[in-house]
Amino acid sequence: MDKNSIYGIILIVLIVLVFSYLQKPAAEKQVQQPMTDSIEQPVKNSLKEKNAAEKLSQVQKNDSTKQQDVLGEFTPLTAGQQQFYTLENDLMKVTLSGKGGRVYAVELKKYKNYKKQPVVLFHGDSTIFSFNFYTARNRHISTNDLYFIPAGSADHLYVHEKDSMKSFVMRLDIGKNKYIDYVYEMFPSSYKLNFRVIMSGMDSVL
Repeated sequence: MDKNSIYGIILIVLIVLVFSYLQKPAAEKQVQQPMTDSIEQPVKNSLKEKNAAEKLSQVQKNDSTKQQDVLGEFTPLTAGQQQFYTLENDLMKVTLSGKGGRVYAVELKKYKNYKKQPVVLFHGDSTIFSFNFYTARNRHISTNDLYFIPAGSADHLYVHEKDSMKSFVMRLDIGKNKYIDYVYEMFPSSYKLNFRVIMSGMDSVL
């Protein structure tokens, strides 16, 4: 092998070494960048989620404060789950709604429709019954938007033929002995249903 061949081989080796050295930082940078991205992206996502949660919490807090300003002492009564209660005798069955404390449905047991089922005079939201008034602080209140609860422990009341008149009371309880009662009175073997409203401790509210 002559000198020129040896010099040529040495030159090739040097070129390969120099090229490898120059490529190494670029390769390390390419490896480091995805690793950096994989670390930074979850952190960014976590911060975004945290910020979104904080904004939602603030909006809910503002809405709650706004509602408190609008309804005052009645605010807690706007939250609840819809429940139904029944008052019946041998002739009819009356369903009362917890929301609004109103009559929700009336079924006539002795009468049948063309499907041989008891006749239902009305059912659901086909009727509206509400008292609207202003509080002492000039807040507008509609009882149809508030949740009542039975004043007694029973969810169902049956008036037998030998019974006297019985009452089922739906109460809008504001607290501190302040409440509005819807009193439903049913008689045995009768289609008559009396209704009365009783207010207690409401002088300072209305």
